[in-house]
Amino acid sequence: MNFLPQSALKSYFVLALAISLSGCSLSSDPVKDYEKGKVAFENAEYKMAAECFTEVIEKAPENIDAHVMLARSEFALGNLDAAATALNKAAKTNGDDIDIIELSAQIAFYRKDYKLATKSYARLASNTNLDPSVRSIGWTGLGIVDFVRIDDDKNSSRYHDSRVKFLQAITLDARNASARYYLGCLYRDTFQYLEAARDQFRAFIYLEKDDTKRVKYVQNVILTSLNEEIKKRSEPNIARIDTVGCASMLKKGDDFFKRKKYKDAITSYMKALKSNPVSYAAAIGLARAYARVNRSRQDNDRTLDAYLVACKIRPSEINTHIEAGDFALRIGKSATAVELYSRALASSPTSVKSVQGLINAFDKSHNDSQAASVYRGYLRTLTKVK
Repeated sequence: MNFLPQSALKSYFVLALAISLSGCSLSSDPVKDYEKGKVAFENAEYKMAAECFTEVIEKAPENIDAHVMLARSEFALGNLDAAATALNKAAKTNGDDIDIIELSAQIAFYRKDYKLATKSYARLASNTNLDPSVRSIGWTGLGIVDFVRIDDDKNSSRYHDSRVKFLQAITLDARNASARYYLGCLYRDTFQYLEAARDQFRAFIYLEKDDTKRVKYVQNVILTSLNEEIKKRSEPNIARIDTVGCASMLKKGDDFFKRKKYKDAITSYMKALKSNPVSYAAAIGLARAYARVNRSRQDNDRTLDAYLVACKIRPSEINTHIEAGDFALRIGKSATAVELYSRALASSPTSVKSVQGLINAFDKSHNDSQAASVYRGYLRTLTKVK
């Protein structure tokens, strides 16, 4: 399985003339041997490719491309130590090459040398002179390192770090399929934002052109499972729905609201919601009517509860989540505000209001300054883009 982003080296690989791959048939010419090695590599004959590139290096030890290709071949074979040795030789003179930095990060990751993997991916992500698509690969790699280490420290904000790094990657390159895939995994497994996860997996299927095996798995297994779970969570009790009665009470509620008779509006919206428990209009109407009556603690709790019902009915309604988050923050429910703004951000990754609200909520909760700092960094990126 191709766990990490596609290597930048890929653009350098072209098929040579048809050559028999029954054996490497090494010659005295390192150029020909190198071409044979490339053909072998492209045809997934990695052992043969390694033999060819090893022969090239013996004849022309200064050939940096051969060292890199040997590293790639050994990496594909799972010989991580051999891959690292070959790449280190290339890095002695060409350590700033993008392809070498990225391959170094990949090898380090699989050797579980997360410190080196992070350092290497950070070199790509932070270099503003590089193409945005290359920097996006760096951010994706950083996000994956955090993603696989989420359970290392359950009290950390590592999952927020991972999320923001994937968002940074997508901001730089909206077509980054790997970032979409892992953000989908993060939303599904850690945040439990199923609709947002589905959106990211759908984007992955559309964008990924090489990893057909994973595309099929996402399409046939992951999305099927997600759709079933989303349907199960949102499916109402059909026997309880009275659309006619709901519409009638909803109209009365709206009329009362316009005339600022909020208590009467509350009564009507409650009846509308009872007639149809999945009526977004009734739920949001009830929340906004409650918000305009006397602000006792009980009123505030009822208002927030109504907002939460509206958000559950329409989990992708960004403005409702932000409005509900603003209210939760005003009444001192900072933890609830964090969740509401976070869900809004999942639906709209470039929403400045969502990120700013999330930062404010973390600041007021006084229990995760690190997460607030992570989102501040992302906010700076968004404001630069805008």
